[in-house]
Amino acid sequence: MLLIQLRKRGFQQWIYPRKMLLLLCAIAFAASAHQLSAQADLENSAAGKTVIYGKVHDKKGEPLIGVSLQVEGTYDGTITEFDGSFQFSTEAQGSARLIVSMFGFQNVEQDIVLSGNDSLSFDISFGKETLNLEEVVVSDVRQVQTTDKARATQLNRVEALTTAVDGNVQSAFQTMAGVQPTALAGGLFIRGGAGRESQAFVDGMLVDDFNYSSPSNTAGSARFSANMFKGSFLSTGGFSAKYGQAISGALILETTDVPLKSSADIGLSPLFAEAGFEKVNQKKNFSYGATGKYQNLGIFLRLMPTSMQFTEYPLTYEGTANFKWRPKEGTQVKTFASYGDSRLGLFNQDLDEASVLEHTKLRNRNLFWQSTFSHDLSNRWSLSGGAGYGRRQTDVNQFASNDEMTPLGEIFEVDEANTLSQARVNLSHRKKGQTLDVGAEVQHRSDVIQAGGISGTLNDTYGAAYAEKAGVLFGRLQGRAGLRLENSQLLEETTLSPRVNLNYLLGRDEQIFAGWGSFNQRPDTRQLYQENGQLNFERAQHYTLGYNRSTNKRSFRAEMYWKEYDKLVLFDTDLESARYANTGNGFARGLDVFYRDKTLHKGTDFWLTYSFVDAERRYAHFPIAAQPNFVANHVGNIVVKHFFQKQMVNLGMTYTMASGRPYFNPNRPVEEFHSDKTPAFHNVNFNIAYLPKTKKAFTVIVLTLYNAFNFNQTLNYEYSPTNFDVRRGVGPLTERYVFLGFFANFGIDRTDDIINQQLN
Repeated sequence: MLLIQLRKRGFQQWIYPRKMLLLLCAIAFAASAHQLSAQADLENSAAGKTVIYGKVHDKKGEPLIGVSLQVEGTYDGTITEFDGSFQFSTEAQGSARLIVSMFGFQNVEQDIVLSGNDSLSFDISFGKETLNLEEVVVSDVRQVQTTDKARATQLNRVEALTTAVDGNVQSAFQTMAGVQPTALAGGLFIRGGAGRESQAFVDGMLVDDFNYSSPSNTAGSARFSANMFKGSFLSTGGFSAKYGQAISGALILETTDVPLKSSADIGLSPLFAEAGFEKVNQKKNFSYGATGKYQNLGIFLRLMPTSMQFTEYPLTYEGTANFKWRPKEGTQVKTFASYGDSRLGLFNQDLDEASVLEHTKLRNRNLFWQSTFSHDLSNRWSLSGGAGYGRRQTDVNQFASNDEMTPLGEIFEVDEANTLSQARVNLSHRKKGQTLDVGAEVQHRSDVIQAGGISGTLNDTYGAAYAEKAGVLFGRLQGRAGLRLENSQLLEETTLSPRVNLNYLLGRDEQIFAGWGSFNQRPDTRQLYQENGQLNFERAQHYTLGYNRSTNKRSFRAEMYWKEYDKLVLFDTDLESARYANTGNGFARGLDVFYRDKTLHKGTDFWLTYSFVDAERRYAHFPIAAQPNFVANHVGNIVVKHFFQKQMVNLGMTYTMASGRPYFNPNRPVEEFHSDKTPAFHNVNFNIAYLPKTKKAFTVIVLTLYNAFNFNQTLNYEYSPTNFDVRRGVGPLTERYVFLGFFANFGIDRTDDIINQQLN
């Protein structure tokens, strides 16, 4: 019998809620309508297979739910049941490696020998966690036992890379329930919220802008590679009081730890070339690494039909460096820094005069650094935190020209610099299944803009403090109560935001959950420029009620929600002097459903998501309350992946459908604002990956086809400002495209990751 020691702080959630508001009716019908019977994964006597079974528990012997076990390089694996037990079989034979993982903990890799007609028993003990984020996020496709774990969506590194169209972690989550598909802007559009209303956090630290800036009606590429992160988690509402300045959702990411072996990577394609390394010392407690990437989309965009034309094809230079140190058990330090420089020039025909071309030239320079730490003060107390700095420099040139590219009139220039400095600390106490977290953070922002001879400067110091108590109330009822205090020097405002979540376990693999919370966010920087900072926090109230059932190979979740928006920034023409003011409001209500099944066929992973949202708001320049353009009432996704282990080939398909979105038609009267809708959105992506085995390198060859059936993807319309009978559709930059790439790693068998790397 093999004993794997992974130390973990045991914890359960506890709460004495001050206030619980539920506006939603029960969804018990979901449980009966979607009965997901628990099935034994595999038979012990299966011929030609090795059965792997056992239990996972903490150091006190209490069972752990949702721990992932997998034979590396295969899809053979499972997660632990309610009592901590697990059982699965594999057809693989010979020397192999068992990967045991759980979010917030360092992976354990155990060499094993598979005979094909035997069984292996494991007794696995979890101990100390590496990052105190567990109570904030968890999978909706895993066993769950706490409130946030029931409401957050998790993708590990393989799943994120298998689902993302462009390697961007955010695009992977566009196939998840509650998230709108979009190609016209960056960010995550969650449950009726705009892209800027969701924030990303890396190791607990806020990332001011996850993507590069982009021209109007285009989405910027990600500034961070999905390979940086061992876990990606999306909370679509009701997240922990530890996180603020987001009124729709939180994308929480955790970077990888000190690896077990040194390695080097290369990647080549017609689009880019990249290389990197990571060096580990002999004690395996310190590592350092660096990566470099050159990307030029010129060849790609010359061959693929595009909605715009280019004077300078998108070009990007990126470099990163990282240091990771684990001086002793229970202590870890991570430092990450990156620099990126991107530029492009594009143009489109003027709607009034075809001989006039409208040009945009854009350059982005991004510097990012952060250092984080976690340290056990004792068996019950731990301290974590970090510091970071980011700077984004954006230069934009806009002008009109004739067919010979000769400028007509003056060139309008915008130069903008945004910096964010921050520090954060969190103190945690755990005792007998109860947890208490108290913490604080401070951020200083500096925003400077020069546009058309006019300049503006904004400086803001933001501070926040929070306290959160979690654990078991009684029996199977668990919960969490938190309070977050926020202050902005620029806005001259202090707010107090309570958040409450409850979770009741119905049985070994199902639960119901409910939550309520208040959330605040600083207005858009451009609006603050206009009003010299004289605005207030925008606010939202979240109410949620849901049901979740999850077995080894099947998962089902349904969640109803209601969001009330208050103090949204509106250009209010009803005031004595028309200006931006916090007089806007709105709502979003709906239902999200997620279903995942791995029992259909050996090696096949299938999931289905559906979202219904009814949203309406009056904000920005809306003359009346209306459904925003970024909201489709119905969104569905089907994802199918199959891995042929003997051939080492992975096939995948993703189908996305969304109902038409409203758009502004200037021919309509004010009372019919946003009453027209675009055609329904359809998209099908196919991908294939081949993993040839070589002695010195682990390689993969990838082929991806986006929008395989060339569906028309009109997401909005642009009208001529002088002739409302003239318009053009606005959609993705490319109608469809083909990607071919080669990737290799030297030193570490990354087959488990590479299986789906760079796929959609």
